[in-house]
Amino acid sequence: MSVAFLLPAALWLMLLVPLALWIGRRRSPQHLLLRGILIATTVLALAQPVLLRDDGAARQVIVLDQRDWLGEDARAEGRDILGRMLQQAGDEDRITLVQLGGSRVAANDVEWIGVAQDGDLGDALMQAQ
Repeated sequence: MSVAFLLPAALWLMLLVPLALWIGRRRSPQHLLLRGILIATTVLALAQPVLLRDDGAARQVIVLDQRDWLGEDARAEGRDILGRMLQQAGDEDRITLVQLGGSRVAANDVEWIGVAQDGDLGDALMQAQ
């Protein structure tokens, strides 16, 4: 398990901590400590830390479009491709299927998230994380 940053360049802002402490050097030590912690945690949040786990399992999110405006041939082809992808997946892989429209596609050992015809794909992808 390790930690990575999505925006590591933001960590350069940590140089502001000593500057802020030097500027407010006439304040009480508690005030300076609180100011330093506040700036440091804000900078860490801006760097967007993420926790990386290596448990051997892949995490996959598959989006399957089954909306009405697609023809039946295209929807059937999408289901066939989904079947092949699921066959290739390992036993330990965690798979989430985000389906846009249509009736639920039967898939074993897959977390399923359905989106209505006019639903928001962005919300469904956030839920799939």
